[in-house]
Amino acid sequence: MIHRWTARFKPTRENRTGWVIVFLLLAGVLGAYSNHFQNEFHFDDSHTIVNNAFLRDLKNIPRFFTDATTFSSLPANQ
Repeated sequence: MIHRWTARFKPTRENRTGWVIVFLLLAGVLGAYSNHFQNEFHFDDSHTIVNNAFLRDLKNIPRFFTDATTFSSLPANQ
């Protein structure tokens, strides 16, 4: 017995082609960025991420939108 909702969702050539394109794009993006976890921080990352004390606690998240001093540990970059 075939239900009515299964008749609407039959795989067609267009649906399969779309899913293949989405899969290939996703695989390409994952392949391009697959080695980023092995890299170190560079440039401004040391004072905005590594040494920033405001990033160590989730309760500081609302302050990011109201207080510019939370952006960096360097006073010149705040």
